[in-house]
Amino acid sequence: MKKNINSKTKILLYFTSALTLGFFIINTVSFFYIKNHIDKNLEKDVEIYKKIYMYKDKKDLIPYLHIETDIKDKDNPNIVGKVDGKFIVVDKKKLYEKLIHYIITLFLWEVFVMFLVLILANKLVQSTIEKEKEIKGVLEVFILAFTHKLKNFLGIQRVNIEILKINFNKKALKRLEKAYILMEKDFEILIQALKSLREFREKREEVNLKNIFEEIIKELESIYPEKSILIKLDSFKVKADKKDIKNILFVILENAFKYSEKRIFITDFQDKHYYTIKVYNDISFQEKGTGVGLEIAKFLARKYNWEIKKEAYENEYILYLKIPKK
Repeated sequence: MKKNINSKTKILLYFTSALTLGFFIINTVSFFYIKNHIDKNLEKDVEIYKKIYMYKDKKDLIPYLHIETDIKDKDNPNIVGKVDGKFIVVDKKKLYEKLIHYIITLFLWEVFVMFLVLILANKLVQSTIEKEKEIKGVLEVFILAFTHKLKNFLGIQRVNIEILKINFNKKALKRLEKAYILMEKDFEILIQALKSLREFREKREEVNLKNIFEEIIKELESIYPEKSILIKLDSFKVKADKKDIKNILFVILENAFKYSEKRIFITDFQDKHYYTIKVYNDISFQEKGTGVGLEIAKFLARKYNWEIKKEAYENEYILYLKIPKK
């Protein structure tokens, strides 16, 4: 039975193989380069050894060379010269001792470096895969949002146009205008969210959340004049892209206005680590939405490590926007 290897494992295996091959080539080239250099110096050391041979206290200056008087195998590759009829023999273990020590040290450092690089590569690959999954999920939400919004918009317009054909009706005209305004705003949010997928750097600035809330509430109150809203928020500033913040808060507030029966209440609280905004609204008996707008808001919020949570009950709906303090 064939085992499927996931993309992350494949990338890490390729990366490890490339890194191992690279280090192997470096080690091999280094080894033979240094060995060749040592072998060349050996000839010079043999000549020096011949000259200092008569001085007993000087012979130890070249520890890997020594004298042997009786050697049966005259073709011994360790014989490097003769002096006074005696053989100069090289101890290759001592000759290459530093080289071996160097290669082992280099290998250990390479293992350590490879370990660190693989940890970083693993995090990078994991982050990239998660980002791709997130983008794929959000694109699916965008497609669903587009079709849902367009379907709703066309359905409302069809009804309103039929009413206007039969008899001019101010309420129908008002509904037509309201639907157009909301549709336009929803598409602005979709476009901004799509832009944020390809923008790695956004223009961040200090934004006062209370001011943004008040701006959006003023805008929505003109569309939903029958709704009653109470807001009690402290001034709290965040560093973020102002367009993202407006889109997040607009989705939250639009849902509260759209699906509430009459009342909306906005308050806040905070602790040592988080500032939290609570949006409460009662629930009307009209058809509920698909939640695609909220998914887009969650996607934008995740860019700043914000968290959106909701609690739905029989007669009320509560949404929490949790913002970490930095």
